[in-house]
Amino acid sequence: MTLTESLAASTARYRILLATPSPLNDPERLEPRHELEEIYRALDELRVDVDIIALNPPTVGLLRVALATHKFDIVHIAMHATGEHLEFEAENGLMVRLPYKRFARLFSDCSDMLLVLNGCATEELGDCIARSASAVTVISAAGDIPRTAARTLLADIYRMLFTGMSPERAVSEASTEISGLAPESGPALRVRGHAAEKAIFNIESGVAAPRFLACEPHNSFPAVHNQFFDREAEAVKIYDILFGERSHSPYVAITGVTGFGKTVLAQTLANRYSWRFPDGIGYFRPGAEPVFQGVARALGWEIGQAPEAVLAAQVSRRLSASRCLLVLDNLESAPEETLQDLRALFVAWNTSVGGRAILISQDYPREFAEMIGPNRINVGSLPMSASRELVTGLLGGKERAQQILGDEIALAATLCFMHPRTLVSAGSVLDIGQPWSTLKEDLQRNHLRGPVKINAEVLGQIISKLEKKLPLIVDFINAWSMFEDRCREKTWRSLVAQAVGAEESARALYSQVLNELQGAAIIGRYDLTGEVHCVMHPLVVSHLRSRHDEMSAEKTRSLIRSHLDIQKALSSELEDYPGDELRNIRRTLRLAEDLGMWQEIISYCVAVVGDADLLLLRRGPWQVAKELLDLGESATAVVPDGAPARLRFLLRRGLVRYRLAEFDQAASDYELAHETARSLDLPRDQLTALRGKGQVLYRCGDLDGSEAAYRAGRQLAEAGASAAMQALAGIDHQLGKVLYRRGDLAGARRLFEQVRTVREGRGEDRDLAKTIHELARIEHADGNMDAAQELYSQALSIERAVGDPVMEQATLFQLAKLAVKQHDITSAERLFDESRQISEGLNDLVWIAHAHYGQALLAAARGVREEAGAHASEAISLARQLNIGLAKEIAGWALREDIRLLPAADQRE
Repeated sequence: MTLTESLAASTARYRILLATPSPLNDPERLEPRHELEEIYRALDELRVDVDIIALNPPTVGLLRVALATHKFDIVHIAMHATGEHLEFEAENGLMVRLPYKRFARLFSDCSDMLLVLNGCATEELGDCIARSASAVTVISAAGDIPRTAARTLLADIYRMLFTGMSPERAVSEASTEISGLAPESGPALRVRGHAAEKAIFNIESGVAAPRFLACEPHNSFPAVHNQFFDREAEAVKIYDILFGERSHSPYVAITGVTGFGKTVLAQTLANRYSWRFPDGIGYFRPGAEPVFQGVARALGWEIGQAPEAVLAAQVSRRLSASRCLLVLDNLESAPEETLQDLRALFVAWNTSVGGRAILISQDYPREFAEMIGPNRINVGSLPMSASRELVTGLLGGKERAQQILGDEIALAATLCFMHPRTLVSAGSVLDIGQPWSTLKEDLQRNHLRGPVKINAEVLGQIISKLEKKLPLIVDFINAWSMFEDRCREKTWRSLVAQAVGAEESARALYSQVLNELQGAAIIGRYDLTGEVHCVMHPLVVSHLRSRHDEMSAEKTRSLIRSHLDIQKALSSELEDYPGDELRNIRRTLRLAEDLGMWQEIISYCVAVVGDADLLLLRRGPWQVAKELLDLGESATAVVPDGAPARLRFLLRRGLVRYRLAEFDQAASDYELAHETARSLDLPRDQLTALRGKGQVLYRCGDLDGSEAAYRAGRQLAEAGASAAMQALAGIDHQLGKVLYRRGDLAGARRLFEQVRTVREGRGEDRDLAKTIHELARIEHADGNMDAAQELYSQALSIERAVGDPVMEQATLFQLAKLAVKQHDITSAERLFDESRQISEGLNDLVWIAHAHYGQALLAAARGVREEAGAHASEAISLARQLNIGLAKEIAGWALREDIRLLPAADQRE
């Protein structure tokens, strides 16, 4: 959300603009959230109708823009000042020092407004502003007040101002109340300006909660974010690469040994420069899910399920139209096919409007060498000053750090190679009681092993101490063998509960265990969509794997069974399953394969993708569904009596491949399923396979093959039991569609009328609407417009009653085409629009292609032929990607109407 969007969204009676410049190269950077917390807390206690809008970025230029809107009642600025200059940020995040007089001129045209300056030595600045801006009332520090005390003081002032007190009185009372300041020593703050002596806010308290508008875009980085320690040199280099005029490309690689803070640097830069990316910041770790769905999810985009080529075009087109930042992490672990998909995406991504990407890898990602070129930043050791600061912070401050380390803080940093993760581990082991003398001896003895090996040694000491304190930690560590580097906390707890027997006494310790692990920096915890997730640093995971490899096969089998059982339950509970659980599922299934646990694999796959009504098969991602079906089908080959499960997987995989437009493979799966069902004497499954095969061949335009499959299914149903007879109406409906495509309208009408009678008798309204829709199409094709309109209207009424938006969009489209034929352009426009809105809401690409065709029909009807050609070309392009017959229909229409298509679309079918 930009400043303009925030103002548009603001509906409160009063607005506060909050600016907290914190330059990268400021040795005492401010923490913006502290300022916000105090202001918000004070206003929330009163429940006043106020919006707080952050200035992002906190630059002088954007402040000038904000002031020019004249829409802020209070401008609150927290910054460092020297007595002559104040510190703001440049666009690249570095410090800009502004003379007081120059800064004061920014406010010269402001109307009635309160300016609050939280910074030492701002009294003279307040005087300058009061002289330059007569309509501005200024509150500023009158001396060198500790920043924490100043924030508390200003929070009290906000409480008093919004209860009707004048600024002068509020400042006077708050100053005398602050600890350590007596009335005779003079006020801690000073106020000047024309409204100093009168109440400036007339607001009723208790009516609304204040709101904070962050002026930040969508950002999918996990909320765990370590402090940024003096990487300003790297930050400025990356800024120049991403936004400089002489940059080789819009992509930059951040490389370095694990644990040096590559991801932390990228996250900090993404947050600091977020204003450059109003369309979002996407954090994606390739390999966990299909590339195109993963990129879209990371950027907060809703896309439907479709063939890979369609998704690739859809995502690259949206990337090219967006000012977004894509951060790809852990590239060194991504599979080759994933890297190929990413490379293809980058080739198709036009970054002209401002899109950028950061690639994070241990080594230079050579798959992207020609795109990245020299745009590489290698992250090494922290500077000594930053290392000392990190150690001091880890130990709770200077005083405690000196108690533990004496005057050897610098030595501790040196022995840890100034490697952030090793410093964190060393700080943790000292914090939980390891004597510095013992740790120092260990670090000196192992110094030649390097930071990664030393870190592993220290991690072992931490975990050993924690396990002695809380033996249950052993079970949590063992359970992590099922996970990669992150998991849902609830899943981890459940897995441990099954491992230890779920005793109530043990469960009571779970939170304590997790708090201990978090306190020792073994895990981090963050909130994602309202649920707590746990994450481990890659070096911690690597250390634990050596322990996991030593677990007994029996223990591993038990954990695999428990984890797969938990995942079965989750598959029906989580709407976005498997989501970020996919990496952990893959790991557990790999372990199960290694141990030959084929029955457990089959059981899991049956529970998750073994039925067409299961979530993963209904709404995807279908590539993941296919992956699990492949695994399940392979497992059935090595177990006795695996044929029934194999049949199940073949039927479902045929459906998934059909949806992915892998038509040859889908037809093959249905053929194999038909043979298997026949050998098992399962007529219903034979029928399902024949119907699936008929549908695939119909989609491919093989009407002979489709009709043969449907007629074989019809013969099977007629010879079967009553359950199979139930399928006759469905088969006849499909046969009717084949006859319609052949041009045999009379034969199609006869079949659809029979099906209509059956479905009316059974009360199958949803299916009845589909049959009435097909009858309407026949009347439409036969030129019986009134009859067609009546039937379409009947179908539409039923579709709306039963809640079938998929068919509703189709019927609305046909009614719109009918209106065009009748020269009722107004009705056609309304109906096409209704259909398009449903298609876009469902993200149904097939009917989005139809929507483009509808726009072409409308444009042609209005005589705007060039526009008609553009819409028709767009529709043909999408239809070809989807491999649907609409492309041929549109090309034929364009030829008949003499509509010129764009060259790429103008290929005679």
